[in-house]
Amino acid sequence: MDGRAWLRRTEHRYDVVTLEPMSPEFAGSNALYSVEFYRLMAARLNPGAVVAQWVPFHIVPPSAAGSIAAAFSAVFPDALLWIDPRDRTGILLGRQAGSNEPLGRRWPGLARQAVGRDLPPALILASVRLAGAALARYARLGVPVDDDNQLLAYGGLPTQRFRLGARMAQFNLELVEKARSTQSE
Repeated sequence: MDGRAWLRRTEHRYDVVTLEPMSPEFAGSNALYSVEFYRLMAARLNPGAVVAQWVPFHIVPPSAAGSIAAAFSAVFPDALLWIDPRDRTGILLGRQAGSNEPLGRRWPGLARQAVGRDLPPALILASVRLAGAALARYARLGVPVDDDNQLLAYGGLPTQRFRLGARMAQFNLELVEKARSTQSE
């Protein structure tokens, strides 16, 4: 069963949820990137819990990546975008508002001796590309994904992917950097 179906059927509460659903253009997967799904998830989280959502920059056009970020940050306003320095894919990290310090201010796990950690702590920290106003600017590139608009399923992703081709990830990352460097309006 998919994560959305599971969350509808359980009362269990979570401290960490990671999401790596199938590619957005697959039938039914729009629902795993939607505001409604994130709200359902938020209802199953313990206070201070963190959610991690994969953003496949290499297979979604910038409008879709922005729409995923818009839906995610609409539900998890304390969020940031981390870019894996090896494969350049994105991970949105978020939690509900209410903590005394913003997400990403402290990284207690980096103080632990990690078995198998293949990135140094300094590189992990440097790979946070967007947070706060910069993430909000990036999210404005899209319209929040929801159950009614189905924009990932029917928004022309295959056509856009064909047009952008192998440059898809490059275009996405350029827009991330533009949102990062643009001054607040």
